[in-house]
Parts: sequence; structure tokens; C-alpha cells
Amino acid sequence: MKVDSRMLTFSRAEEKYESLILEWLHKPHVNEWYHGQGLQNTIEGLRRFVTGNQPRFDAWIAFCDGKPFGYLMTSVVEENEAHSDSQYAKWVEPGKKMYTLDLLIGDTEFLGKGLSTPMIKQFIQEILSDADIVFIDPEASNEKAIHVYERAGFEKLEQFVASWHPVSHWLMKLNAKNSKQLVDPQTIRTERLILRQWQKSDFAPFAELNADPTVREFFPSILNSAESDALAEQIECLINEKGWGFWAVSCPGVSDFIGMIGLERVNFDAPFTPAVEIGWRLARPYWGKGYATEGAKAALRFAFEELGLNEVVAFTTMENMRSRSVMEKLGMTHDPNDDFDHPKVPEGHSLQRHVLYRISRKQFDEGLDE
Repeated sequence: MKVDSRMLTFSRAEEKYESLILEWLHKPHVNEWYHGQGLQNTIEGLRRFVTGNQPRFDAWIAFCDGKPFGYLMTSVVEENEAHSDSQYAKWVEPGKKMYTLDLLIGDTEFLGKGLSTPMIKQFIQEILSDADIVFIDPEASNEKAIHVYERAGFEKLEQFVASWHPVSHWLMKLNAKNSKQLVDPQTIRTERLILRQWQKSDFAPFAELNADPTVREFFPSILNSAESDALAEQIECLINEKGWGFWAVSCPGVSDFIGMIGLERVNFDAPFTPAVEIGWRLARPYWGKGYATEGAKAALRFAFEELGLNEVVAFTTMENMRSRSVMEKLGMTHDPNDDFDHPKVPEGHSLQRHVLYRISRKQFDEGLDE
């Protein structure tokens, strides 16, 4: 299954992965929370998990584009004797299929890449497809993990002191049958704008925008109403899946819909991909008022602070000086060596050549300090 521009897959943790898993478990960013506790602290104990000889748990490896990066463990609450007289007992619902879940990203290359929530979502949908309820129990002090789980749809139930490690943990619960949308669409507010999820009333003004030849000057063609509605529905679905994307933009006191501003995974192959792009498209009456720059700055902050990205890109045609000016106001930089022919623009078309702008997290932070 594709998640953004990355392919996530899962495989049972066979014995050939035991050395890699043990290596991950001893990495500082993992051991900080696992504390070297439990059965998996030794190769012998780990083998009981990865060879299937540990009856209470199933172990899985997560892959991103074919490379192993994560480790997940599950168990069925009713079949796990360790849960019969534990924090789970009071939350058991007769007739419901209930699982526990534990997970980690072991390969440091994949930290801060926004993979945790998509991994949880896809794992539950594909591997725990019969689940009614899923529990997870991070340490109460592990605020980053708790934030990830809450964004994935888990809710806090109660704190408890774990028998396997005597510190406070949060017991969290996800109603898996409602997990088709595991991430609430995010809303961003600026001084003048609201970047929000799309609503049906946005479709008509969006179609007007996309039918305007001036707005679409640097696209190969305008869009008819059906094409515009299909695009809006696609954007809305992507925000439902991830919580972010190309948000609809309201300007309170001016208009409930002035266009769209946001972020998305680049959906074609190029020398600079995989990457996340920032973009904007506003109706013509709202040009020249600083709205695109204001909204895009907020979207960049979300990209770096919430998604943990290290870089964001933007691109447009060579001649689109208005859009290039916004990119430069955002602090993005252009290297002519990065310019490229857009693969989705017909060969030989006058708009095929594009310029690429970039901004790193460090550049964005430095710009805030100025």
C-alpha cells in the first residue's frame, strides 16, 4: 500500500531479522523507553518472539520502500494470560476482538519522517483487520509517542504502574472499526486566514477558480466543473487520511473560500523525490494581498514542527514570476542545477520546464530569528 510517496509493507519477524531487531532494541532512542527490560533483552528471549515460540505475542517487521525500519508486536487480549489480571481486564468488552500493540522505529534514518501514524493506520487496517479495539500503553513521560498515538486515533483511558517496569504508563484505546479515518484533519489559523478541511460549499468557487484562464495561466489547461470537483474530492480524501494536505482557505470577514494552500507528497519521480511540496492557488480577487505568503509560512511551520520534515520544496514554470516571488519571500532558495522537465506536462510543451525551490528546517528556523 502506498502511504504518501512511500510504500509501507509488513512481514512476520522471522529468525533472519533477530540480529537487526536486537540492534534496534539497544539503540539509545529505543532503549530510553524499553530500558533493556523483558524477554527481548537477550538473543534467546528474542528468538522466542521472532520464531513464534512465544505464544502470547506476534512480532512483525515494517518496511519502507523495501527497507526494514520498524518493529511491531501484537497480542490478543483474551488469549494473553498476562492480561487476565491486569490493567486491560476492566476494559474487556465481551464479544469484541481486542488486541494490544507495541511498536518502534528502529532505523534512525526513518525518524522524524512522519511514518509512525501511517504505519499504525496501515498495520491495523491490513494486519489487525478483524480488530474491534486496539490498546497501547506508552510511558506517561513519553510525550512524543503519546502525541503520535493520539493523532492516530487512540484515546487515553487511565494511568497505571506497569508490572514489567514500575513507572506510570497511559493505557490508550482505539476503536478500530472507526479507523478508516485515523487522523483528524488539522486546522491552521493565522492572523487573517484559516487553513481547514474542505466542505461541499467550497467546490463551486473552486471550479470558478480553475476555469479562470488567468489563474491557470501556468497550467497546460483550465479545468471543467467535473474535473475541478474530482480534484477537490481527491484533496479532501487525502486530508482525511493524513490530517494534512492542500487545505481550503477561509478569510474571515472577506470570504469563506479564497483558494487552497498546503503541503503534499510529490506524486511523480524526479531527481529531488521523494519530497513534500508546498503550494497555493488563490482566486484572482485575492491576489496581491499577502495571503499566499501568510498561509504558506504557516504551512511550512506545520511541515517542520508537526510533521518533522527536514526539507520542503516548491516548483513552478520558469515564467511564473508571481509564484516564484512568494517562494523567495518564504526564504526558499533556487539552484538552476535543480531545474527539471515536469514529467506530467506533455513533451515539448512551453510549460514543461520547471524551476525548483527548497527550504530546510534550519533555514526556516533561521528566518524566524531574523
